[in-house]
Amino acid sequence: MRWDGIDAIRDLMKEPVERDVAVRFWLHSSWVRQYERGLCSSSEFAQGVVREFNLDISPDEFLVIFDSWVPAPFPGAFDLIDSLAPYFTLACLSNTNELHGRKIRHDFGFESRLKPSYFSYELGLVKPDPSVFSYVINDLGCAPREILFFDDTAECVIAARESGLQAEQVEGVEGVREVLVTRGLAVGDQGR
Repeated sequence: MRWDGIDAIRDLMKEPVERDVAVRFWLHSSWVRQYERGLCSSSEFAQGVVREFNLDISPDEFLVIFDSWVPAPFPGAFDLIDSLAPYFTLACLSNTNELHGRKIRHDFGFESRLKPSYFSYELGLVKPDPSVFSYVINDLGCAPREILFFDDTAECVIAARESGLQAEQVEGVEGVREVLVTRGLAVGDQGR
């Protein structure tokens, strides 16, 4: 799933910050964590983020911009998922919120392809906290080493590995495909 948030929040901030600093700030923001745990409303979240990040826009303007941060699935995502589905259980673990969760699940059609889906705002748990990985492991009913987890954030990959999962940091569909091919789980641009 494309998520354009980090570069967008950097553009909104008054003071320039490096991308990795923005990632850490976003991951550990109290308002982001509350919203992604389902503990506050969209309005409360927007007000809090505007204050916390010292943004020069209104909370309503921020929410409109924020909604656009999940524009569409990566090209080729459904093809890859569909090619793997006959051979593997394909699940989704996402730090997300009600606003983006609806788009991902219903508007973009992931609900029919990724079962189960673990959305942080429904679980009350967020990555990289170890508790979210424990929850997923228990719910899937398999050994942690049987799970191959992909994420674009180093902190989440490290936490997943510390929880016993196989985990890889990747960018986009091609990054996932490269790991699958390297591990012998897919061939070229077709799943196996």
